[in-house]
Amino acid sequence: MTFSRTYIFGPAIVAILAVVATPCLADNEITVNGGGIIKEGVGTNLNKITFSVNVYADDDIPEGTGHFQARFHRLPLYPELEMSRFFSREITEFTVRPCTVGPCIFIKISAEGRLDGEEGWGVVIRLTDFGTPPNEKGLPLDYGDAIRIQLFDPGDNHVYDTAWEGEFSREQSWRHLLDGGNVSVHVD
Repeated sequence: MTFSRTYIFGPAIVAILAVVATPCLADNEITVNGGGIIKEGVGTNLNKITFSVNVYADDDIPEGTGHFQARFHRLPLYPELEMSRFFSREITEFTVRPCTVGPCIFIKISAEGRLDGEEGWGVVIRLTDFGTPPNEKGLPLDYGDAIRIQLFDPGDNHVYDTAWEGEFSREQSWRHLLDGGNVSVHVD
């Protein structure tokens, strides 16, 4: 079985990544969907964010269309953002490419939307998709889907970042591994 996985599935993954890496979508349809939770700390020092994403792109819509939302449940260092909700249906940038290290896909999405109903806010989301969550305990610790969320106010000031000191661990470059959930990239 190991032989067939290595020599059959390996080339299939490389072929999919080659298609995803193409700068021009060339009749491809790409969908990124999923959601999850990230947590760090305990008790009064607990940081907690949940999110969902569903973005689609093809030749006619290369910048993508869909939605992204995030709920900032607990952020002790940024109490003004606690229990706030960002929501967007205006995707302004969508990039999908293979990761430089490991069998994964890197996703970058920029969007404009509302924070608790106030227009003009923006986000930059960076995700990695390692496929279906693995059950193998022998894999490297950073082998899993991850996210980084940057939040910008209506004046385009960078007001929050999950990678800032004291927020979430940088377990995968500047991204934090999902504590629950999954992100999937589909190429048709």
